Amino acid sequence: VFADALIHLGDSCGSSQALYPDWETVNDHLLSTRERLSDCNEHSVMLVGNHDGINSLTPNENYSYDIMYGYNIDYVSRPGNTPYGYMDFVDQKIRCVFLSTTTYSDYVGGGVLGFGYDQFKWFIDVATATEDGWELLVFSHYSPYDRDLEEFYQANLIAKEIVKVLNAYTNHTVYSFSNYDISVSADFSTHTSTRALAWITGHGHYDRVTTDH
Repeated sequence: VFADALIHLGDSCGSSQALYPDWETVNDHLLSTRERLSDCNEHSVMLVGNHDGINSLTPNENYSYDIMYGYNIDYVSRPGNTPYGYMDFVDQKIRCVFLSTTTYSDYVGGGVLGFGYDQFKWFIDVATATEDGWELLVFSHYSPYDRDLEEFYQANLIAKEIVKVLNAYTNHTVYSFSNYDISVSADFSTHTSTRALAWITGHGHYDRVTTDH
């Protein structure tokens, strides 16, 4: 059976490596993963994991970025040089959205886990622009329910808000959120047959299915 795409959910660097290994080690692992994925499927996507050494707003090492994201510019739409984007399968009417969970920077520029407000607003724009009748599949390294995100207020907050956006997308309702930093909304009430299929994640060394209504 031929797969339409192959998605790597992060942590190309093995667990035996330090959490923030040196760039040479990172690039060796990323390149090895990239080559193996490309050999398996022409539509392959890599997500960054917390063991991959890229934990800031944008990767500090251009070569690492090119390995992970530069190769698929023809079939993954990204806003500038960001590690998040989406890929469409027109025949199936499925939009695959790839989120980065390690690219949020706090107010003093420190790298922490999370999504960031810019990515959150981008996600809402992408969901709103998705045509009626299309289904969404979301991919990320961390789960929105991962305890590692809970120590970071914004990460935990946005993760739960993205779940609410997906529920509004499926239930054809209006979504809105506002705090001191941002104000966003999405109106899916005119849609009749949109649906969020699943949010598929890595990181956890186990299999689990969580249902959120």
